[in-house]
Amino acid sequence: MSKVVAVKVPSKAFDDEILSSIRSAVDSLGGPDEIAQPGDSVLVKPNFCSTSVGSAVDRRFPWAVARLFKEIGCKATIGENPVVNVSSRELFSSPHIVELQKRTGVEVVNLRAEEMVNVDIPNSRSCGTISFSKRVLDADVVVGVPAMRKHAMTGVTLAIKNMYGTIAPSSRLRVHRSNLSWGLVEINKVVGQKLIVMDGTSIVTDGSMIPFGYVFASTDPVAIDSVAATCMGFDPEKIEHIRYAKEAGLGQTDLDKIELIGITREDIQKFKKENGPRVVDWPNPAELVKEIPGVEIVMGDACGTCVRTLATALVALRQEKIPKEPEVAVLIGPDAKPVKGKVNVIAGRCLKGLSDQGTFVDFCPAYANDIKNAVKLAKGLNTRFEYMWDEILRTREKDLPGA
Repeated sequence: MSKVVAVKVPSKAFDDEILSSIRSAVDSLGGPDEIAQPGDSVLVKPNFCSTSVGSAVDRRFPWAVARLFKEIGCKATIGENPVVNVSSRELFSSPHIVELQKRTGVEVVNLRAEEMVNVDIPNSRSCGTISFSKRVLDADVVVGVPAMRKHAMTGVTLAIKNMYGTIAPSSRLRVHRSNLSWGLVEINKVVGQKLIVMDGTSIVTDGSMIPFGYVFASTDPVAIDSVAATCMGFDPEKIEHIRYAKEAGLGQTDLDKIELIGITREDIQKFKKENGPRVVDWPNPAELVKEIPGVEIVMGDACGTCVRTLATALVALRQEKIPKEPEVAVLIGPDAKPVKGKVNVIAGRCLKGLSDQGTFVDFCPAYANDIKNAVKLAKGLNTRFEYMWDEILRTREKDLPGA
C-alpha cells in the first residue's frame, strides 16, 4: 500500500526545525538509506520554476534533503531547468540560489546548460520523443522537492508536474502541443522519482501564500499529489495528469487505499473544506462570457484543464474593449461544433480536424493568451495571430545545450 507521511511544521520555523521535520517524514518511510546506498548519485529536483521566490519551493527543503543523503555517503546534486520564458542564467546567479549552494556544500546545477538525451517513448500518447537531462537519467536516485502550488492551467503543480523541469524547453513545446497531461505522465515514467519531499508549509495561489504548516513525503508521486490536491480543495480525479498517472500505474489516488501517517482522512477533508473556496476559485466561463460582447462559448465535453485555461482567457478579455460585431463562437472540447454565421475560434489540439473552419488555436491545452489573441483577431482588433511560443523561441537561451 502507498504511504503518505505528513509532519507538522512550526509556524515561521527555524532551519533546524525544517530539517528535523523532513528527517522525521523520511524516517517514517524507512529513512534515506531505504532510498539510496552510500556512493549513489542523488539528484534533488526542487521546483525553482522562476526567479520569483514566492512561487518556488522554500530553499530550505532541497538544502535539508541534500543534507540527509550526504549524511549517508551519497553524492547529492541539486538540479533544475526553470520555466521556458525564464532566463536560467539569471535564476542560477540569483542570491537565493548562490546562497543555497554555499550552505548545502553540493553542486547546484542549471540543467539547461548541460547535455540532453533523446528518449523514445513507446506507445506515446504525447509527442513520442522527449529530450531529458542526461544528468537526471544518469542519477541513481531522483528525489522530487515540489512546492504546494495552484496552477492556472493544470490546476495544481505538485510532484508529478515538478518533473517537467527535467526536460529541454524544446521538448516542452512538443509535449504541450501534443498533450501536456499525458506528456507529464510519460516524463514521470522515464524519470521514476524514488522519493518526494513536498513543501507544504504554505499553499501558493495567484501570487499569495496561504499558511499550511506541513511537510509531506512519499515514494508514490500520485498518492502524495492526491493528498496535497485534496487538502488544497481539489478532487484529484478531476486533475487530468493525476488521473492519467494513476491509469498508467504510477500510483494511487484513492485516499482509502493510501496509508496516511501523521494526518487523517478527516483532517484532509477539513482542509479541503477550508481551502477550497480560497484556492479552487476559477470563475465559470458561462458566466464570464456574458460580460464580453458578441462572444459565445461552445462546450464540447472539454476537460478540466481546457476549462480552466478558457476561464483565464475570458478574464483577460473582460479587460479589453471588445466590439459586439462580428459575432464570435469559441469552440472548446472534442465534441464542439462550429456555429454558422459566426467567426469560429477553434481552441485545442483535439479540434484540429476543424482547423479549416475558423481560427485554429493549437496546443493541448491551448494557452489562455493564445485564445485571447485569437478572439481579438476574429473581432478585428488584431491584424495577425502569433503564438506565445513564437516569442519564446525568439528569445530563449539558444546557446545553451539544454535549450
